[in-house]
Amino acid sequence: MKNRTPIIPVLIVISCIVIATLFACGAMLGQGMVNSAHTNIVPTNTDAATNENKQVIQDDIIETIYAETQAEEENATPNPTPQEEAQIAELLMAENVFIGNIPNLLIDCVNFNPHRIWYEDDYLYVDMYVTNGLSNSVFNIKDVYLKISNEQGVIAEADFSSMQDAIIGSHQTIIWTFIFGGDAVITHDADLTGMINTRSSSAYNY
Repeated sequence: MKNRTPIIPVLIVISCIVIATLFACGAMLGQGMVNSAHTNIVPTNTDAATNENKQVIQDDIIETIYAETQAEEENATPNPTPQEEAQIAELLMAENVFIGNIPNLLIDCVNFNPHRIWYEDDYLYVDMYVTNGLSNSVFNIKDVYLKISNEQGVIAEADFSSMQDAIIGSHQTIIWTFIFGGDAVITHDADLTGMINTRSSSAYNY
């Protein structure tokens, strides 16, 4: 008897690839406040354009993925103990890395808050949670302004161009990497292990 590939696992793999694509990270390089000039070409906001950005998944596939997720959670590694959390905190302080685990959801806007921040050579790398608080998917995210600071002052500040190909569903979050270089890095030895403040603005279509 010939072996037949089960249909449901194949559908799950395909669905995971699609979802992973939507949550792919991007990188943008800021060289100070001089790169703020962008083109004024804005896609027409039509229902057709919005529908093209939506991914429809069949109910049976969703139920299967949910069942698989539940099974994985039951077999997942337990949460770290307080002692393990303290060891992780010490490691982050030694490496001067900021880690934020929860994206912010602000209603009726696209908002940015840091997931991970670290220095590398003369650059400051910032993995940002970018969260869509609107009731529609957003796209053509551009004119991004970011200011990173702590209690001692401003760490980095820059304008960035468009987040190419980024589409964020309603009340969904992606992680996008912003790289500050040149005059955009104001403080090269800031303590990143404490409180980090972020100011941001952007333009987008939905």
